[in-house]
Amino acid sequence: MVILLGNYLKKRIKRNGLGNLVARIVAMASGTEVRIKSQELRKEIIEKLDGYRFDGAMKLIWEDIKKADTFINENRVWEQKDEKKTESLEYLVNTLRQIGTDLQPFLPETAEKILKQLTGKVTRGDNLFQRLP
Repeated sequence: MVILLGNYLKKRIKRNGLGNLVARIVAMASGTEVRIKSQELRKEIIEKLDGYRFDGAMKLIWEDIKKADTFINENRVWEQKDEKKTESLEYLVNTLRQIGTDLQPFLPETAEKILKQLTGKVTRGDNLFQRLP
């Protein structure tokens, strides 16, 4: 059951753009020193998991993915300069770290790949998922 759930979630995440979001943020922030906030599994996620509402927990994570993607597009982060860009990247890196933390109960290997790239100095890692043909 766990393997089937993991495979289903990986397919959904691919379609919903987590890999693309990670690649975009890491590309913009690569080599940058960013103030990292400590992250823990969010209280809302824990409550959903305790109530066996896995769909509800994943819905919260999808909302965060969409918000980060919208933030990038609406603020045109790739065009920003100096302090404004630093603030935007700090927000995005910490948001992505929270997404990675919240994904740990569902996709521990994927979460680890995300978090590994976002520790202090942002570094580009391997793609989260293999490219689909």
